[in-house]
Amino acid sequence: MMRAMTQNFPLKEIFVFLLIGCVLSLPFVFAGWDVTLAKAVYDPKSQWAWEMRQYSVWICAAVSVAALAFLVIWPLRQRYVTLRRTAVVWLVAMILGGGLINQVVVKDLAERPRPRESVLIEEQVGQQAALKGKSFPSGHASMGFIFAVPFFVLWRQRARLALAFLAFGAMAGFTVGAARMVLGAHYFTDILWAGVILYITASMAAWFFDEKRDVSNKITVPFLLLCLFCLVWFNKFSMTLRLDLLALDKSISHQFNLPCAVTGGQGEQLVVELKGYGAPLSFLTLQAKEGQIYLERWKGVYRGLNCTAKLQ
Repeated sequence: MMRAMTQNFPLKEIFVFLLIGCVLSLPFVFAGWDVTLAKAVYDPKSQWAWEMRQYSVWICAAVSVAALAFLVIWPLRQRYVTLRRTAVVWLVAMILGGGLINQVVVKDLAERPRPRESVLIEEQVGQQAALKGKSFPSGHASMGFIFAVPFFVLWRQRARLALAFLAFGAMAGFTVGAARMVLGAHYFTDILWAGVILYITASMAAWFFDEKRDVSNKITVPFLLLCLFCLVWFNKFSMTLRLDLLALDKSISHQFNLPCAVTGGQGEQLVVELKGYGAPLSFLTLQAKEGQIYLERWKGVYRGLNCTAKLQ
């Protein structure tokens, strides 16, 4: 059995994805296309890009919940083998490829600053910006690329349908990635390698969980929940929130109610920088209501949240 699994190991598929990633990355890295494209598309006020950033992951989350529910219902997973494999590969690719490997391991090793915190700010204000945040690879883009997962389950039996899923997943990944580039959060190579990492993970998961292998819920569910916990608990994030004070109601005297002191004296804009650990579906926003300017936490899990605030 072990020899058969070794013989079917998707080494060729892994090599193809790595080759595509390396070849496409060459001009963006060595010819400076990464920086050029980042400057060309940057539009921090883009409404569609912001909405894509906020809501694109929810579709992926909904499918993931459905996949986990399918696996828990034993009669269904026994009867529908192809759906069982798809659900398992989806969850492994999302939690490992798009989560732990992407967000925790590779980002910590790469330590690449986001464009808006390095080359874009430097270009706008004429001075070197403080480097913060981690750009490589893109976690949001992974949530688009993951829709190609059925390709890895179907491509040997139903090639045309599998290729359709691959094309759709690639289009979704690059669309979400384009929105992140518009907001200055990622370079093109961040988007590209998010797809490479996810697809290699999905390819290996599809190889391991073949048609004959069905791992018990006693192993599958705790393993996935443990990986999900690690993703939430160890996922680092760094973000900058801005609030235009001139747009507030002048008849109301607002007071700051933030987890950190506000510096800088008088200013037209409040800038709050946050660092900590939290779930990918976390949302932090600045709100001004009833004379209070405060940090609103919505549907998120946070720990170690650090804050600096200044007026400028």
